[in-house]
Amino acid sequence: LSLTSNPDLTLMEGNNVIEIKPSAFDKGRPVLRWLAQEEWGFVLAAGDDHTDEYMFEALNGRGTTVKVGVGMSAADYYVEKVGDIRGLLEAMLAVR
Repeated sequence: LSLTSNPDLTLMEGNNVIEIKPSAFDKGRPVLRWLAQEEWGFVLAAGDDHTDEYMFEALNGRGTTVKVGVGMSAADYYVEKVGDIRGLLEAMLAVR
């Protein structure tokens, strides 16, 4: 069953989302372009589903990555729920 007439599209199911995108595009590509623009003092990426894994992989060693929820991930760290990201950011500001 073909969902589109364009074979260069990919359908990905995420957490409460269905993403239809060009096959050659993922969340890691814009991250790589953004990193190439200048030197950043600190980069943090957080995400809660498998579509964010491309972003985590792109940042490999060049940023801090956080997976929200359970499951295998390329992220450096895990938090239990989305609300925990706010606590993480507040803790980071307090250390600053």
